[in-house]
Amino acid sequence: MQKLAMVCSVLVFFTTNCAMAATWTTLDVPGATRTSASGISGSNIVGQYWDDSGRSHGFFYDGENYTTLDVPGATDTYASSIDGKNIVGSYWSGSVFSPRHSFLYDGENYTIIPDAPGETDTTTLAGISGNNIINSPLSSSRSSLYDGTKWTSIPGLPEATLMVATGIDGSNIVVNYENINDESYSALYDGAKWTIIAFSIPNAPGVGFSIVESIDGNNIVSTYHDSAGKTLPYSSLYDGAKWTIIPNVPGAVYSVATDIDGDSIVGYYASIDGYNYGFIYTVPEPSAMVLLGMSALAMLRIRMRKR
Repeated sequence: MQKLAMVCSVLVFFTTNCAMAATWTTLDVPGATRTSASGISGSNIVGQYWDDSGRSHGFFYDGENYTTLDVPGATDTYASSIDGKNIVGSYWSGSVFSPRHSFLYDGENYTIIPDAPGETDTTTLAGISGNNIINSPLSSSRSSLYDGTKWTSIPGLPEATLMVATGIDGSNIVVNYENINDESYSALYDGAKWTIIAFSIPNAPGVGFSIVESIDGNNIVSTYHDSAGKTLPYSSLYDGAKWTIIPNVPGAVYSVATDIDGDSIVGYYASIDGYNYGFIYTVPEPSAMVLLGMSALAMLRIRMRKR
């Protein structure tokens, strides 16, 4: 039993001290005046940046290099989401007040996506998963899903007067909605039924409501807002059971989480110098030593039982 106690003590040391700490990575497109990350898939990230003239461009980042994304003929391009090598977003052919359309980019070619029903000249895409794409409505009161061929209206919540989809993963879609009293809530649609997402926000004073931004498996990221809709310096992660505050980028005025894939979260933050930068927030898996220690403990328990 003394040997078992000694081994357990060593393993506890490994499991509590060998796990790698969370890391922050700043995203700053060279020459940009502002950078914002909006989507992640594996090690690939998309977003947008602004140049000296105030024009916006999409970008693709593979962990080493930035590639500019500009829809041919567009004056402004916004990349909003990525799944595998497919990127979706919106673009303008005039000023930002001109009609907005949407695109799909597969790494080689741009394909213009037809406007969603009720969204003539104003379709804005919010997310992509496989062949399915969702939009955030600007003119209509309900989001739709595009399967590569046609748009289908996402069934609405009975109490919702306005419903905006923000994230999709497989058959799961997260939305933010308002009721007849202009109160803001969030919900999850699994392709068959709706589930209201109940927020529990510890240690976040001044919060009026929270907006879900994206979903990956059981994980959902959201941002906090005060009663007037102003972004607060808090984002959070929901794993289907509990909410955890995502730490603010060190030294930032506020941080906004926009998407999640596995243990990596992307978004943007405002620095005290008045500039916006993108970020990657990563909580790595436990180190190999931790896994080795856990395996050793399991083998030791089996041997003890056989005695």
